[in-house]
Amino acid sequence: MLISDYSAPAEVYATPARGGKRTMFYRKFTSLAEAVRFIVEDLPKGMLHPLAETDRARFEGGALRALYDADDFPLPRAARPQPRATEQAFQHGEPLGKESDR
Repeated sequence: MLISDYSAPAEVYATPARGGKRTMFYRKFTSLAEAVRFIVEDLPKGMLHPLAETDRARFEGGALRALYDADDFPLPRAARPQPRATEQAFQHGEPLGKESDR
């Protein structure tokens, strides 16, 4: 178990993979669980290096996927997604997004 308080408010940050106006992605969530689920399931196509931050901790890379896959993750998960770019993107700098968008 990585964390016991999935209910802490969290913020998500990510940077666009490429493009002219490289505006950072930012969104607030009422819980870390919602933020993690958003990153794994719904992060817009073309976003790199997502991270979730609470007032006590910062999660990025494989830690995000580990939180999502943990037995104590409190929210329903989407149908088990195919291993997507989530793990690879953190290692290879590939954009994240829905597989159907690629």
